[in-house]
Amino acid sequence: GAILYLVDVNPRVSEVAHRLGVDYRVADVTNLDEMEFSADVAANKMGDIDVVIANAGIADITTFENDPERYTRIQSVNETGVRNTIRACMPYIKDENKYVLVNASNGGIVPLFLMMAYNASKAHAIKLAESCNLELMGTGARCGVLLLSEHVSPMEDNFKKSTPRLLMEHNPLLKYGHKERDAKRAVDGMIRAVKGRRLYTSVPRYSVLARYFPAVVGWITRQMHRVIQPVADKAREEYEQDQ
Repeated sequence: GAILYLVDVNPRVSEVAHRLGVDYRVADVTNLDEMEFSADVAANKMGDIDVVIANAGIADITTFENDPERYTRIQSVNETGVRNTIRACMPYIKDENKYVLVNASNGGIVPLFLMMAYNASKAHAIKLAESCNLELMGTGARCGVLLLSEHVSPMEDNFKKSTPRLLMEHNPLLKYGHKERDAKRAVDGMIRAVKGRRLYTSVPRYSVLARYFPAVVGWITRQMHRVIQPVADKAREEYEQDQ
């Protein structure tokens, strides 16, 4: 029953919007001016803004040694993009029962192999959401964090074609961690978060353990990495050659 307004950098957002019968605008989350204009247009068309979902995100293989521009590009979308989305909508959401949801990913808690920029940017997004929630105290509004594991998505479809993903998918230690999950589960989690105005929502639900026991998860990740180090090194080398 919600009235939606979609904003995406990809012009194909028009196809989704037309199929759903909703309004949209093509804009870049890394550009604050574009996002502020988008928020003003959305509020004008809908009469107000009750819920903001900061969902834009990208991923790529990054290490301390590869192209720094790749890191900057991920950071600009996953960090600056989240801030710009919230900042642009802030004048409209400081009111009772209004809500912001940041899609931050479990990658912000559990370090993923060969994903330095993604890990750092998603950890930053979690702290942005928590800081936003503090700023909204006393207004009646809240800001929540959506912590997703891997689900079928355009980003996932693109990333899984890479050499590291193909190699790691065949490693028994990582096979379950890279299990593809129906995108509907992610959407259901998002709806739960919005309806309940939740501060934290983990999908799948058991992944909440990562948030409560990050030290344990970090230790397990390091042990796994020692075992698959030869695979990870080969994956990184082949990926860089492909680029």
